[in-house]
Amino acid sequence: MTQIRAIVKAVSGCNLQCKYCSAGNYIENSVRVMDFEVLEKMTQDFFLLCPDVVEFFWHGGEPLLASLDFYQQAVVFQNRYRKNGQSVLNGIQSNAVLITDEWLDFFQKHDFRPGVSIDGPQSIHNKQRPYVGGQGSFDHVMRGIRLIQDRGVPLSVCTVVT
Repeated sequence: MTQIRAIVKAVSGCNLQCKYCSAGNYIENSVRVMDFEVLEKMTQDFFLLCPDVVEFFWHGGEPLLASLDFYQQAVVFQNRYRKNGQSVLNGIQSNAVLITDEWLDFFQKHDFRPGVSIDGPQSIHNKQRPYVGGQGSFDHVMRGIRLIQDRGVPLSVCTVVT
């Protein structure tokens, strides 16, 4: 079985100001999202390589800033260019702050597998992953994790140890 795993930076910019990250902070009108033309061409090219499985691992900055419409269009392109016998997988790495029921409906419908970035207990996490204004994000991340767990959506965790 052949497989391609593409880590796709869907968005430049983030709603947090992590101490170790160079993704850029969220400032209104500074978040850049991959153009649909690029998204379509990239998707088509991966499927044209004829692997059995194409896995898209959506990354950022904060990939949920790209909007639900962006990922709905990604699924449209995946279905358009996937050939018979080819499978597609989607993972998305988020800080979980923007998780809503609408996102979870989409994840469940299209079998997206979220990963959540959390850097340990509250005291450490809040020092490493504050909002742009300096307040900690731990409580909001945990709220997102609980929403994901309550829905039974499979979840992975990414922790940066510094």
